[in-house]
Amino acid sequence: MDLVKAVIDWAMLLVVWLVQLAVYPGFHRIEKSRFVAWHSRYLTLVGYLVGPLMIGQLGFVVWNAFIVRHWISAETQYLGLVALTWIATFSMVVPIHDKLQCRGNSSKLVSQLVWVNWPRTVLWSAIVFV
Repeated sequence: MDLVKAVIDWAMLLVVWLVQLAVYPGFHRIEKSRFVAWHSRYLTLVGYLVGPLMIGQLGFVVWNAFIVRHWISAETQYLGLVALTWIATFSMVVPIHDKLQCRGNSSKLVSQLVWVNWPRTVLWSAIVFV
């Protein structure tokens, strides 16, 4: 069980750093005429990868908190960090993706996306070490 959790956490760490350093800044280089179609496909494909990983992390939180009732410091920190990644994702990052999908490629929105993704990058980095 710990191995599966470690694989999920490390996978999320690698994905979030790749997205932060390469994918999101790369949005600036996509032609405006192709952006909406490209972005839509990106969201679908990344969702197939990130969705199960985030749900897996949430599953470990639920398992530790409510089934095993294992509330030592590391599990409590893990719960908090995972909760914060979900909050950051759905309150900060998803709305910008929605705007990009509706409005098309906007340098201002892409820069904003890179900026607001830093907290998730830090959170997922911290998760690996809890």
